Amino acid sequence: MKVFNRKFRFGILQELLILFLFLLLLNNLLGRRSPMVVADGKGYYDYLPALFIYNDLNFNYTDTLVTQFYDHKAYNSGINLLVNGQKINKYFVGTAVAQLPFFLMAHAMALNHPQHIADGYSPIYQDFVGYAAFFYLVMGLLFIRKLLRLKGLSGHWIFALQLVVLFASSLMQYAHADASFSHIYSFFFVTFFVYCISRYAQYPQPKYLYRAAIAFGLIVLIRPANGLLLLFVPFLFEDYSHFIKRCRDLFTQQARTLLFSILIVLLMVAIQPVIWYIQTGLFYVKPYQQESFILSQPNILKFLFSYQKGFFVYAPAFLVLLVAGTIRFVHKRAYWKLLSFYGALFGLVYVLSSWWVWFYGGSYGTRVMVDYYALFLVFAAPAFQLKSNRLKWVLALLLLSFSYYNITQTFQYQAYILHMDDMNKSRYWQVFLKTHPKYRGLHYQPAIHFDDTKLIFEKQLQLKQHGLWNNGINHLDSIYIGQVDKESSMVVVLEMEVHYRKGIDQWRLVVEDNQGRQLYNHAQYIFRGNGRSNFKGFTQLNYMLDAGLLHNNTLVVECFRNEPDTHYKTMILKVYQNY
Repeated sequence: MKVFNRKFRFGILQELLILFLFLLLLNNLLGRRSPMVVADGKGYYDYLPALFIYNDLNFNYTDTLVTQFYDHKAYNSGINLLVNGQKINKYFVGTAVAQLPFFLMAHAMALNHPQHIADGYSPIYQDFVGYAAFFYLVMGLLFIRKLLRLKGLSGHWIFALQLVVLFASSLMQYAHADASFSHIYSFFFVTFFVYCISRYAQYPQPKYLYRAAIAFGLIVLIRPANGLLLLFVPFLFEDYSHFIKRCRDLFTQQARTLLFSILIVLLMVAIQPVIWYIQTGLFYVKPYQQESFILSQPNILKFLFSYQKGFFVYAPAFLVLLVAGTIRFVHKRAYWKLLSFYGALFGLVYVLSSWWVWFYGGSYGTRVMVDYYALFLVFAAPAFQLKSNRLKWVLALLLLSFSYYNITQTFQYQAYILHMDDMNKSRYWQVFLKTHPKYRGLHYQPAIHFDDTKLIFEKQLQLKQHGLWNNGINHLDSIYIGQVDKESSMVVVLEMEVHYRKGIDQWRLVVEDNQGRQLYNHAQYIFRGNGRSNFKGFTQLNYMLDAGLLHNNTLVVECFRNEPDTHYKTMILKVYQNY
């Protein structure tokens, strides 16, 4: 008992240290998103205010609701579809079920404290969605420890793998910035399910099967495609004979336990058809309508290895885990483990990569694989049971080294350096591990095809002698712009011949009215013009703005001099209308 208590206390300290490091990272690098409920996350979350505040499961309230903090129109696109003449939420209800206790706490606080607004979307509700994600992260890490201990790993190796699963993966993104998405919740319930089945494999007691049934019901209720988790169940048993024996016992000696477990799963999954019936009068609808899996067109290689969203590109630690586990099982001649895991993994990847948008839209990395991280840890666990401590330390340090890689890329994603869904090989290596502000938004620049017939103004700007500019702000020119079509759009272009190394000079465009008030103020690094360091030649910076801002106002051009040895030869300002 004393040994158990020491292990338990040490384990809790592990999680506390990891969470301390995570919070330190949030406060000093990654920051926090506000609002928290955005994009797909709004669809998952909307069930809660719809049911408990607005009594409107057809979500008609979202058409007219106006709140001080939250812009529904900005985040409501594509969530509500018409089925049988009624509006439904295309997302499944399981994530809302997982968030329910935290929503109720937020709602109770909002109702009882006048500084909060009880509308379901005010800051108190957004904060508690973040707390929900943090709670499920903690529980996921805790059960990873319990699971790996069950597999025979000692505490320090478990600690290393817990660090890897959080800091060398996409999990950080879905534990804070995208806390309203489903993946952090699935991560916990899949981990808990794997733990319960592993316990049942060793100790076939009904309670473990019942707990696994509850977890599996919620897993399917959150994302039905995650029912593919059942493919991995054979892998969780020691060998083929062990698996067959437990199955035989389940159908003979524990038939009642099996039936009750199936009933638990069905009752939990039935929540969704009941909601559909309330919404439309139908027990089954196709909520995603034209969006579906195209099983005849899997994108397996892109799903795993592409620069756009490849799982092993954005989370290479899991490729190392896969290789380490494979080598270890081959060495042990544990072919059942290899075949059962790789068979399940192939089935999972085949189906998930067949989704009509195989990269799953705007996200950091292959987000649908976040749910399955625990299985990779279980597969690699035997590699940390080698007799050679040197090999284990080499493997652990290699895995942990990917933390820097992934922390940096998570920052890049949030800073708009990595594009959310349109990366390729050249773009990826152009910004590889780069964090300077000059890279922000580089891959988000719209392509503009200039038409000289739309050129309404052009002026050659007079530059001072090379190297004579002062560091800091340099005023270049003020240009009065007369009457323009105020209903159109404008592009102001600075064309220049330049020679720089880093490209960290900034060119600022300011629009001032006749009273000197600033109506527009935007600065860009000259690096953004072509996205290359140590550049010599012609480049341009584009500034897009509403024409009404320029109408009878003054355009001011200024340079923030940050790189004294940058040389400018010529500069032309052009204004194009109707873009």
